Amino acid sequence: MVAAVLPVLLAPLLAPDLRSWEGLADVSRISTLLIVLAADLLFYIAWRATGGPIGWLTLGLTALSLDALTLAAMMVTDSDALETHRAWATLVQIANAVGVLVLVALARRRTLRVDPLVAGIGIGLAATLTRAALVGIMPSMGLSDRQADLLQLVNLLMALLVAVGLFRLASQAAWAPWRITIAWVLLSLGHTAAYLASPPFLLTVVTIVTDILGAALIVSVAAALAWVALQDQRETLRRTRHELELVQMSVRDDAARLHEMRATVAGLTSAAQLIRREDLPEDRRDSIESMMESEMDRLQRLLQGSPSSEPTSLVDLDSTIEPLVVRHQLRGSKVRWRPTGERVSARRDDVAEVINVLLENAFQHAAGAGAWIYTRHIDGHVEVAVADAGPGVDQSVRPHIFEWGERSKSSGGSGIGLNVAQQLTVELGGYLRLVDSPALGATFVLGLPAEDAP
Repeated sequence: MVAAVLPVLLAPLLAPDLRSWEGLADVSRISTLLIVLAADLLFYIAWRATGGPIGWLTLGLTALSLDALTLAAMMVTDSDALETHRAWATLVQIANAVGVLVLVALARRRTLRVDPLVAGIGIGLAATLTRAALVGIMPSMGLSDRQADLLQLVNLLMALLVAVGLFRLASQAAWAPWRITIAWVLLSLGHTAAYLASPPFLLTVVTIVTDILGAALIVSVAAALAWVALQDQRETLRRTRHELELVQMSVRDDAARLHEMRATVAGLTSAAQLIRREDLPEDRRDSIESMMESEMDRLQRLLQGSPSSEPTSLVDLDSTIEPLVVRHQLRGSKVRWRPTGERVSARRDDVAEVINVLLENAFQHAAGAGAWIYTRHIDGHVEVAVADAGPGVDQSVRPHIFEWGERSKSSGGSGIGLNVAQQLTVELGGYLRLVDSPALGATFVLGLPAEDAP
């Protein structure tokens, strides 16, 4: 309302030649039509956010308001030419209204496949150019004032039919159709009254009032529709993002489980091949069979997708680490380890998976160089260090070593294991770090709450 009223109030102060009701009517007409074009842009934003029949509404309103704006500008700049060819100018406007009614009929049967704002501007400019050509080329029809006023009444009737069409196009929101229809009726009344042959003083005042009210109403409806559409889109994006995160978490869980199962199956395959040897010492055979039994049980739990939300318990590190050491030794990795009798508060399968990731990492990046496992008790935690004598971790990778998918260019891994290992460690209340070591290669330290931790 402020945007519509302000030009009418300022015009007499800035331009003395507009200090008349006719001049104020011209200012009001042009300013309100500019506001209607702003409403068209808001309708367009709503269409971009939600789609639907509001696109047809945007197309029709843009074509009508741009045509009306150029007609009003023509009347202000070249009123004599328009006065002589008022009939031709009105016929173009009637034809434009008929075109919008055709769009209303199409909207019921077809999906909008063009950009409504661009198409509406195109139709409005086409009507403007047609009007300019007719005014410049065609002779005057020579209609009397009465006949010209009757033609304006026909134009008003077409505008009212267009208002009914806009009601149907605006049915996307329950509260919008009546407001848009009333707004367009007000604008049409003011527009038609302005082009009567000799409008009386009172009708000129009414024209200004209806223009202002119509423009304020239609732009408020457009702003509300755009706001609702953007809020709906934001909520849709929020739900989609949440669903995508759930899918991503599920995919990551499956990828992590598959990563661990592949490593476990590889060790079991090596053990199965070795245990068939007849010259295998009995104590070695017992060790392999114990490892296979332990790893088969863990593999079964991995296949079942056992939740990591199970409560922690006291885990014997020696019985957890030994099967992993045996399995990696069977694959040809030189793993050195000594039992310590330490126990931690954790989940056995999670501890086994983290240490297996570290041993697998050493096997892939330091194959043949060997790996060492050291265990020590420090500050209420038991630290398990896994070190290798390989080439070490590239400096460019170190800051992001625990991120999902992070790996060096020379790595043949997937970049999953260390990320999973760190997540499991954090869930257990521990820590996993890549530390500097005087020895060659990489050293990872796993810290878990000790048995006697407070």
